[in-house]
Amino acid sequence: MVRMLRMWGCDSVFSAMTGEEALTILESSHPNLIITDLHVPNINGMTLAKVLRERGETTPILMITADDDWYVDERARSAGVDRILKKPIDANQLRELVAEMATH
Repeated sequence: MVRMLRMWGCDSVFSAMTGEEALTILESSHPNLIITDLHVPNINGMTLAKVLRERGETTPILMITADDDWYVDERARSAGVDRILKKPIDANQLRELVAEMATH
């Protein structure tokens, strides 16, 4: 995904393997968009969004998940996730969401 984002012109892309690593990176960087998976090790994407919102982070959050459950979607939105993209990921849909969300 990092490679795709760079190909699309996103010049400042940070990657984290765990939720904890993402929180550390986001302490010192201010991206236009945060993309996370629901099932990230240590701190899942939903908890990551909640912690970021509690810290006052207003950057849009896109969560990717294979879970096809309205309850997961509802909890994610309550945690502060702005948009949810279901797997398998359609590259064109991802590109459109990134373009739309990163400009807000």
